Amino acid sequence: MQKCTQVVTVLAVIFMAVSAHAQTSHMRVLVHTHKQVHESGLGVSGWVVAPSITDASDKWLMIAGPRYSAKGWNLELMGGAIVKSGKTIPLVDARLELTPKRFGVPLYTWANLQWIATGDAGTSYSYVQADYVLSKEVALVGAETENVINTDAADLSAGPHIVVPMGRVALVGAYQFHTKGDRQFWARLVLNL
Repeated sequence: MQKCTQVVTVLAVIFMAVSAHAQTSHMRVLVHTHKQVHESGLGVSGWVVAPSITDASDKWLMIAGPRYSAKGWNLELMGGAIVKSGKTIPLVDARLELTPKRFGVPLYTWANLQWIATGDAGTSYSYVQADYVLSKEVALVGAETENVINTDAADLSAGPHIVVPMGRVALVGAYQFHTKGDRQFWARLVLNL
């Protein structure tokens, strides 16, 4: 436990220093739940996400749909909406998780693809992370890319991140380099119910 505390402390200090160099900082809160309803791995899943409570506290993402789980991986195919200032924008969402059990090595991958019904052609969103899982799952270190593309423009980003899992809670710190705009620091709180 002492080693875990030391690692978390070191990671927190590193990310506080890194966030000072970012041009903007954001905080995202993600709440996830799922329930297996059949022994085959079929189930249901849902997410409620506050995409950025620091600058868009009135914007929420709510999605739900079927989930399939197997050894070392799961797939969620969901529908829902973004709710902002009383307006509802429909979307479809797919999320894929590949864990070390799938690979037999300490690698973790997570991907999220969305199509949001905006304008004539809509907006696509993608987020992909790939991580190395440190001993005893004390932390995951890796990289991520988060991208928003629509007919007007594309905002592409990539950068390093650290994930600190603590049971049903995970803390994520990420530093993103953007093609459009500035360097951003993201703090994320993920709660799995």
